[in-house]
Amino acid sequence: MNMAHIMAAAEITNADAIHPGYGFLAENAKFAKICADHNIKFIGPTPDMINSMGDKVTAK
Repeated sequence: MNMAHIMAAAEITNADAIHPGYGFLAENAKFAKICADHNIKFIGPTPDMINSMGDKVTAK
């Protein structure tokens, strides 16, 4: 998945939110942060939550 292309499509269509589905984008804190930086709602956990879930010790 090309995050730049997804963000360009969101901006062209004036999207106010993105649902990342399951897998790569849903688990990508960088993509969630990019959405926030562009004032586009990421329908999922915050970047901080994604990062903590990636750390098995913190997640427990």
